[in-house]
Amino acid sequence: MSETARSALQRIPSLVSLSTLAMASDFSYECPSGMFSLLCAVTGSCSLAAADRSIHLVGSRMALLSGSISYRLKDASPDLAVTRLDFSISCGGICGYGLVQLGEIFPETLSLMETHGACVEFEDAGSVVLSALQNLHSFASFPPEQRNLQTILALCTILGGISASLEGQAGRQRCQNPHVRKALDYIEANYMCGISTEDIARAGGVHVGHLHRIFPAETGMTVGEYLTHLRIEKAKSLLMHTDVSNAAIATRTGISSQQYFCRLFKKETGMSPQEYRKSYALTCKYDPAFYPAPIPGADPGKEAARE
Repeated sequence: MSETARSALQRIPSLVSLSTLAMASDFSYECPSGMFSLLCAVTGSCSLAAADRSIHLVGSRMALLSGSISYRLKDASPDLAVTRLDFSISCGGICGYGLVQLGEIFPETLSLMETHGACVEFEDAGSVVLSALQNLHSFASFPPEQRNLQTILALCTILGGISASLEGQAGRQRCQNPHVRKALDYIEANYMCGISTEDIARAGGVHVGHLHRIFPAETGMTVGEYLTHLRIEKAKSLLMHTDVSNAAIATRTGISSQQYFCRLFKKETGMSPQEYRKSYALTCKYDPAFYPAPIPGADPGKEAARE
C-alpha cells in the first residue's frame, strides 16, 4: 500500500467516555450508532444479553459492542461493578501511526472496526485490556497533549489485545480432536468459575474416563494440569500488569481462597505472588478507585476444579 493510500485511509480510536460503576441489572442500555462499547466486570459478575446472545461477564471474560445495539445486564452478583469504555473511530493518525499499522500486526482489528450492531465475546489474554483500562484512568492528570497521545496508544493497545484474543480463539478451533476442542473452549470460558472435570467432559461430549485418555494426547497435560496451568498464567499476567490484590486475583482466576492461591502459586512457580510481582517491578501507579471496595459478605469465589 502506498504512503498516499495509507494517509487517506488512516484512522485512530478516540475516547468518548470511561467509567466504573455498579450498573443496574435488568435495565436496557444503548451503544449508539458509530460508537463502540467495551464492557468488563471488574468485580462480581453478570450476564450481558445483546444481539440474540448471552455473555457471562466475569473475570477476564469481556464483550465489545458496536452500535447501534441495545443490551441488558442480568443476574448480577451483589458485588458487581462494571467498567464501560466508549470510543469512536476518527480520521487521522498520530505520529504516523493509526489503525492501518495496527491492522498489519493484528489483522482482526480492521474487521472488528467494520462491524455494526454486533456483540463480540473475548478473553483478555495476558490482562492486556485490563492493564490498558487502568492506565486510561490515570491519564486525567496529564497535560492535554501528553494525555491525548497516551490515550490513543492505550486504545490501540486495547484493540490489539482484543484482536490477539480472537485470533487465539480461532487457533483453538484448529485442535484436531473435536471433543478436546470443545473441552478447551469450555475451560477458557469458565476457568474463573468453580468447574470440575465432570463439567469439562460434559462440555466436550465425552465420558470423564475417555476425556482423560484423549486430552493429554492433544495438549501434553492432564485436564487438571491444564486448568491449573491456565489459572496460574492468568494470575501471572495480573501480577505483572496490574496492582490487583491477591484476594481479587484468586477470585478472578477461579481459585477458592487467597490462602490456597498463594500456596498453589508458590508450588507452581517457586515464588510467592508478592515475590513474583516484585520481580517485575511495576513502574505505573494505578488509580485504586478503579477497583471498588468489596461488599461485605460477597462470595469469595468457588472451589478450584475437583478431580
